Amino acid sequence: FICEMGADHVHEIEDLCNFVCPSIGILSAIGPQHLSTFKSIENILYEKMKLLESLPNTGMGFYNFDNFYLKQMDMKLDCSVTRVGIHSYADIKAINIVCDHLGSQFDVMLDGNLVHFKTNLLGEHNISNCLFAISLGHYLKVDIPLIQMAIQTAKPTEHRMELKPFYKGMCIDNAYNS
Repeated sequence: FICEMGADHVHEIEDLCNFVCPSIGILSAIGPQHLSTFKSIENILYEKMKLLESLPNTGMGFYNFDNFYLKQMDMKLDCSVTRVGIHSYADIKAINIVCDHLGSQFDVMLDGNLVHFKTNLLGEHNISNCLFAISLGHYLKVDIPLIQMAIQTAKPTEHRMELKPFYKGMCIDNAYNS
């Protein structure tokens, strides 16, 4: 069961965690979204950390080690954690990143082996999302070729960095964010 635990007020993630009782949590970012309701980054950080803090000692937390606010945190959690990132030292890290008209390619070190991934998705944020999927799949002992296939066949959200053939070239449709 996968549950997105979005919030725009303090105690919403805490309430969701009490209801769902997650055993795995992914904390992808802390940012200025919902500042109008949270009033401060500190409140956003406090609330989002509730997901990882709610995990049992047998659980696993994944968090974005590239995120300024999460990188500064002194993680005192009962569960194990995996740091995921692109720019900083992380437990699971994308390296050798190449982006072109076909999408993105990158390598990830898994079990001492450099594993190559290809995706139709564009943008650093999508590579970061792929890293979370790779990390979770690896943690759940999904076969690496199956993870590679899932990453390669992932489709972009409509109108969000979507590559489309256009005349004799390619168009990046990012109309949603325009």
